[in-house]
Amino acid sequence: MKEQVRKLWSLCFGDSEAFMDLYFEKKYSDDNNYAIEQDGNVVCAFQMLPHTLWLERKEFSTVYGSGLCTHPHYRGKGIGKVLVGQILKDLYSKGMMLTTLIPAEPWLGGYYHNLGYEYLFDVAYHTLYPTTTTEPNEIDVEASTACTHESYSYFHRKQLERNGVVLHSWDDYQTILADQFLAGGLLYTATLKQKLVGLAIVQPKENKEVLIHELFADNEDVKSALVKQIALEHPEQKVVQIVGVSDSTADSPIIHLGMGRIVNAESFLNRYAQAYPLYTLEVNLEDKEIPENNGKYVIADGKCTKSKTAEKENCKTISANHLIIELLAKKNLYLSLMLN
Repeated sequence: MKEQVRKLWSLCFGDSEAFMDLYFEKKYSDDNNYAIEQDGNVVCAFQMLPHTLWLERKEFSTVYGSGLCTHPHYRGKGIGKVLVGQILKDLYSKGMMLTTLIPAEPWLGGYYHNLGYEYLFDVAYHTLYPTTTTEPNEIDVEASTACTHESYSYFHRKQLERNGVVLHSWDDYQTILADQFLAGGLLYTATLKQKLVGLAIVQPKENKEVLIHELFADNEDVKSALVKQIALEHPEQKVVQIVGVSDSTADSPIIHLGMGRIVNAESFLNRYAQAYPLYTLEVNLEDKEIPENNGKYVIADGKCTKSKTAEKENCKTISANHLIIELLAKKNLYLSLMLN
């Protein structure tokens, strides 16, 4: 199965052999792959990579949809939609709370919308300019292509300081950096008195920009030192940082990036009720793709109860799309470093 999926991926996306070596060695497994076969050949495939959404200090189980591809000879026949429908029902049976993805093309947003997905993860591209202030001489900034447990520990701790972020494991972090390094990227680290106090994952782009995919710092002096060193080493390039909506400024236009969908509504709503004990909701859910979700849900006092649709008198009926908008659209969720 793995080799057939790799050949289909290459045909559809045209990625480099180096990237596909990395992806199919580190991220792909037959356990997370879903496929449709015709005449013994894989004609459509989609991987669901496990992650965790960290929201209000609660963990929500998620999978990230990666690499949906259909053989050119089989496109326009609805095979992709059939496969996604099968995946959603399987994930429901496993109790998965949420699935996320980043559409490969803007027009695919409408395609996934019709399957119950909504844009939840917006970002902004914020131009950074080196300051004229002088940081403490003790801050040492270095660029490297080394992936260490120390830098991951710092990265993970900073992830947990955010609210509504899709987390990355140690294994995932290694793959992320390997992918960045393949594309000429660097990991910048800032140390103060031999203690790691900041890092930035940076990649030069062809359009005379250097893109900071992530930047964490203990304080503004550390951030300034990182930005200055990045700008110094890329004198002909504009330094641009990808930030979440909550960190954007008026001159940073908001861009739709990632979409999400509730999978097992009862499981998700139970965890949501725990995360927001003062929140109340009473709705009847009608989910076209996962009819097992259909029913009346009541959230109150930190708990969620589900009953049959026959008991929905005087209860507002909503779709899967409307439910996720109601619950998550204003939470400023953040999704980054997804190998998109």
